[in-house]
Amino acid sequence: MKPDYLIVGSGLSALVFGALMANSGKTVQILEAHEHPGGFGHTFTMAKKYTFNAQFHYVWDCGEGQLVNRVLKKLGLEKEVTFERYDPNGFDHMRMPGYALDIPSDPEELIRRLSRLFPAASDRIRQFINDVEKTGAGLKRLAPPVKPMELLKHTREVACAVQYLNSTLQDVFDKFQLPQAAQTLLALQWLDFFAAPQSTFILCLGCII
Repeated sequence: MKPDYLIVGSGLSALVFGALMANSGKTVQILEAHEHPGGFGHTFTMAKKYTFNAQFHYVWDCGEGQLVNRVLKKLGLEKEVTFERYDPNGFDHMRMPGYALDIPSDPEELIRRLSRLFPAASDRIRQFINDVEKTGAGLKRLAPPVKPMELLKHTREVACAVQYLNSTLQDVFDKFQLPQAAQTLLALQWLDFFAAPQSTFILCLGCII
């Protein structure tokens, strides 16, 4: 029987789409080369007692009424799939010789912590973090489905996001002349630091917003 949808790969997005289509009455077939479904969301064990995930990191927008929560409700999984809030006081712990920085969820607190470490660059740090926040908000407005009225209401954020679409993270660090040590602390977790310009800054923003 020919399915309505043939999906190649069983990552989380493919599984969600397949489940939504199946729930709507469509027939779905998913092809997967790996022995486990779930993409980066699947788990594996080592030494028979340690369980790891493939690469699952933070999941944003999980609160009541937010995107992930709405999708789970459509799938009837909001009670089964739950999330623990990360530590708002420091969900990432950056360490390098002479410096230690725990990344908080509040951008103002992040500015304060960085400013204590690099007082001479305090104003530039604030400008950098503010642009990160505006860019993150702008990207959400630009995500499909795009609503023209929302773009008009949030022109500053949208303009900020568009401004950095072809920038690398290093370009943005250089623009605000952040100290090298501050750059290192902020970039320690970003393995795509030297990725292509069209992806680097946008991907890295996801780690800090």
